[in-house]
Amino acid sequence: MHTFRTRMCDCMGVDPAAPIQAAAPRVKILQRAFSARRSFLNLVEVEEKLEDLERATPFSHQILHNEGLTLKEQAHEFANADILVGMHGAALAMMIFMPLHSVLIEVMPFNWNGNHEFYEPLAKALSPISQLRVLGLDTERHDQTHFFLDAVKGDGAYIDMFAEEKLALLEDGKCPDRPGHPCGMPCACSSAGSGVKATPCHMAVAPPLQSTSSRSPPNMCPAPPTQAASRRGQVTAGQQSLASFPPWRSQTRHGMHL
Repeated sequence: MHTFRTRMCDCMGVDPAAPIQAAAPRVKILQRAFSARRSFLNLVEVEEKLEDLERATPFSHQILHNEGLTLKEQAHEFANADILVGMHGAALAMMIFMPLHSVLIEVMPFNWNGNHEFYEPLAKALSPISQLRVLGLDTERHDQTHFFLDAVKGDGAYIDMFAEEKLALLEDGKCPDRPGHPCGMPCACSSAGSGVKATPCHMAVAPPLQSTSSRSPPNMCPAPPTQAASRRGQVTAGQQSLASFPPWRSQTRHGMHL
């Protein structure tokens, strides 16, 4: 594997013996297009935290988008990363171009069963390049909520949103704060096992009645805005929050939170 790595690095113009920058590590987060269904949904929040850390710790960070880059350009991006965080996917095979003693952090879905090793054997073969695997966030609040992206994307209110408003909805759970927008539409909910439709709940979009998740939550309806506000801060007039209804929960292939 080391011979293969050396040859690939030579082919791409990457120094296979390049060390990491330990004094000021270069942190990169590999972000995919939302349409690719494997993206970090709270990237804005993560970047804010990294900026706070940069004020006290000597390191730099970069949000990396591979779309549109040539293979050689992608190789150089990985070669200039001391710590790289990415959602599980084929793009992480580019770790062969990372510097010696660098670290690849592979983010897995919350319901990953551990039956597959994926990039762990590659990381072992590439030692001293390391690989860490972290699981997606899985708390009691997330277990009780579901979000169906297909229902959202087909909803008329979502279709009528501007691009910035769609991003705010998906990342921050905020509906458009403009007059005349049908933000607070009722949703169809049902208690698991009962099959009885509940009263309209407070959310911006309507999920289907049947869950596709392997887990059956006790209640598919999210909390009302007052409870959501206590979790995520104030909810201004004209807005509702999907804070208790995270969009990565039921169909994790669409994206997840760090």
